[in-house]
Amino acid sequence: LKLNCDGSVASGHEATCDGIIRDSSGRFVLAFPGRLGHCSTVEAELLAILHGLRIIRNHNVNARIQVE
Repeated sequence: LKLNCDGSVASGHEATCDGIIRDSSGRFVLAFPGRLGHCSTVEAELLAILHGLRIIRNHNVNARIQVE
């Protein structure tokens, strides 16, 4: 699976993230949004990855995951 995600922080606002998960053929598996609270931009990027990995785990997927 390939996890593409992004975290961002608006000036003075909460951080958010979104992401998309595709299979090895590039086909859509699922997409997700997320609210991350107040954090730095680096934290938002890392939390976006963590959020995506948790979603994959919650769907009981047992596969290698490439994060971009």
